[in-house]
This record gives sequence, structure tokens and C-alpha cells, in this order.
Amino acid sequence: MNAYEQWGKGLPEALHAEWERSKARIADGLEGAARFAAGEGRHGKF
Repeated sequence: MNAYEQWGKGLPEALHAEWERSKARIADGLEGAARFAAGEGRHGKF
């Protein structure tokens, strides 16, 4: 969605819009990274 929405915008505006749309997902990314670091998702283990 970010790629589609930023089409035709200048770099500063596109980066700002991407941050606004994505910042709510940071906690999900951290949670997933922690699970992966603990071994989940490796070698077919989910």
C-alpha cells in the first residue's frame, strides 16, 4: 500500500506518509522478531 500511495509524491512527503501508515505495526514487528529469535518459524516450526 505504501508503494501505491506514495506514487507521484516528493521524497519527504512520501517518507512521512509511509511512517504515518506504518508506525502502528512496530509492536507487531518487534513481537515477531522476538519469537523468531527464540526459535519459532525455523525449520518448519511455527
